[in-house]
Amino acid sequence: MINMRGFILKSNSAILATSPSPAWTTTQQSGYFVPLVQASEISVSIDRQTSKQVGSQQYAIDNIVRAPNVSFNLNYIFSPHLVNEYLFGLALPATGSGKSTASGMSTRDQNFYLIINDQNGDDILKDFTGTSPRANFSGMTCAAIGNCFLSDYSLGFQIGGLPTVSASFSASNLQMTNMTGSNVSIPAINLLSGNNTNSGFLNFSNLQTSLSGYASEFTTNRPNVYRLPVVSPQNVSAQLENLQMGGSVLVTGAIIQSVDFSIPFERTDLYGLGSNHVYGRKLQLPLRASVNVSAVVTGMSTGNLHLINQSERAYDFDVTFSDPKATASGKFEIRGAKLNSMSYSMPVNDRLDFTASYSVEITEASGFRMRRL
Repeated sequence: MINMRGFILKSNSAILATSPSPAWTTTQQSGYFVPLVQASEISVSIDRQTSKQVGSQQYAIDNIVRAPNVSFNLNYIFSPHLVNEYLFGLALPATGSGKSTASGMSTRDQNFYLIINDQNGDDILKDFTGTSPRANFSGMTCAAIGNCFLSDYSLGFQIGGLPTVSASFSASNLQMTNMTGSNVSIPAINLLSGNNTNSGFLNFSNLQTSLSGYASEFTTNRPNVYRLPVVSPQNVSAQLENLQMGGSVLVTGAIIQSVDFSIPFERTDLYGLGSNHVYGRKLQLPLRASVNVSAVVTGMSTGNLHLINQSERAYDFDVTFSDPKATASGKFEIRGAKLNSMSYSMPVNDRLDFTASYSVEITEASGFRMRRL
């Protein structure tokens, strides 16, 4: 909880919204509710240059040399509808072979809006089932984060727990507004000019509860409400190829206990003379994702691991998931994963467990994709 203006701000008094890419516009943006959020964090790092001079113990220069960088971190429960993944540009409603997770992510930025209720302790979402929670947002506080580029996406499936996602963004601006009415200026910076002159606005009274219209590919209604169904452990299935290393079969049968994905979107910040802000955050391709698998071993085979440098092979993974009533389902497809490490463990009076870590090369055309079935 944060003490501000005499109010005790609580999470049930806040909602998170986002807007489509690109972040910068001079017109009105549409806002879309980000569902199933568990935690959010905003942090700011300031680039300061210091220099001393002969004959003094004090700094001669102690100045901020360019605009601060903003980090925005988000945790949410994973839903088979992939609503947040669509909002972040990771899952695209494509047909046929689909698109890689990295497709279009190099220049993609968006804005986020954390709206905090001025009524102490009241649920801001009590009426948010088909329309915006209220028409007038006067008195509320909005923390708006501009030009957010995705920098990391991590997801974990495990027995006995709901899958959760962690997403991180690198941003260019943080704007705090005490709202009057329903409009708020967008926080984005025009990265070409380095300012936000003539910036557009977002109208929260028109906050969208459907993904229809979010992008041209959405021709059917995709629900976007805070009571979305989520994925339960019994509704996840992982298919792995026959795992080998240097001709040695690692396991001949495995009962999967957990599967974790981590995709760092490594970027290079591009600065230039005449602007305090980045011109862009270039994506460093290929991305190098990691996949960790834990399983109970039901059998082992023969082979020699010293032959790995002669017969290394890549592996394909498919992880399918659905909600408990199978009203929505989807799939993660990992292609060309390579083994980095593996281990066996067997405590006294316990089972033989197997863990393995893989790396995946992701380009704009291949490596990893997520889609609805």
